[in-house]
Amino acid sequence: MEGRFKGNALYITNQDAQLQWYVNQAVQEKLFEYESRNNLIKWKGPLAKLNATIMGDYNKLLKEVQNQRRKYSDVTWKIAVVDGKPGSIFVHVYNEKTDKFESTVITDARYPGSWQQYVLRRLKRGDVIFVRARGNGYALRIRPEIQAAAVVMENETGKVLALNGGFSIQEMEYDFATQSHRQVGSVMKPFSYMALLQSHYGDRNFAPNDILDLSYTRGYNRPNYFAAIEGRPCNDWTPDNFDNQIISKIRVRDALVRSDNVATAFIMKILARDILRVNDDNTTQRIPVRPYHVLDYIREISSSLGMYDPIPMYFSKNCYPTVIGAEETTLLKVATAYAAIANGGKVLTP
Repeated sequence: MEGRFKGNALYITNQDAQLQWYVNQAVQEKLFEYESRNNLIKWKGPLAKLNATIMGDYNKLLKEVQNQRRKYSDVTWKIAVVDGKPGSIFVHVYNEKTDKFESTVITDARYPGSWQQYVLRRLKRGDVIFVRARGNGYALRIRPEIQAAAVVMENETGKVLALNGGFSIQEMEYDFATQSHRQVGSVMKPFSYMALLQSHYGDRNFAPNDILDLSYTRGYNRPNYFAAIEGRPCNDWTPDNFDNQIISKIRVRDALVRSDNVATAFIMKILARDILRVNDDNTTQRIPVRPYHVLDYIREISSSLGMYDPIPMYFSKNCYPTVIGAEETTLLKVATAYAAIANGGKVLTP
């Protein structure tokens, strides 16, 4: 456990400080790589601008940079100060371990037409920037526009060992791990297949190696056609796969591995069969099961494992695309649900 002081109080958490540092590093570096690879880098200006008086006094310079380091304590990149005229590649990099500066160069700023050249031409003496060690020098790092999050949870206990809610709390206090609701996409599909493997609907139980027959091709019987649900804001729905291909026969396990949208949606038709209920007086009653009943059953399974907030089973806004991940939830809830899978179905509160 980690003890953290805030004001006059000591907060005890399950956070693993070293793991948290690596999680922060992974999120920050991947955000930078994504923006760099997709030409999304946007220069926001330096972290701070230090005047000539501070630049000429080592102790004052050290104090100012230490303040910036504390301010961005959740960022794993190094803090550096530009020294020299515009276009200079010389910097003083602050080393937290030695509490001293390392005078070095920016090694990735010499590529004509690159974003590095664009930034370099705008840097001035006294600008405080982010860098990361690279080769014999350091590479520029730019605060990202996009955001990401990460959660590391211990399956057996529900302890959150590390949580990253965005690039840096100094840039945005909004927590993308616990507050941001986003569509989960294919992350939802294992829960849809749970309905198939443990269903109380239909006249048979499915196993991972069983074949799903998607050979129906006409009218309502098409595996990828679902009619609008009366009383719900749900239109006719026709799911497709990324490659626009439908595999006519596919094993259950392969459909999940392939993240097959059509096969996943077809679960609602497979299980939509009338069932016979035996009453107390031994009479039987035929219960009609429709695809939207199975849809609600899938939604109930996922919410029972922590993926979504519990709602009435026949929720008026629950629509077919939920089974392939159209509904929104938080990353922490996703981690909770997957921890429950790894934990044999036991749901733990983070």
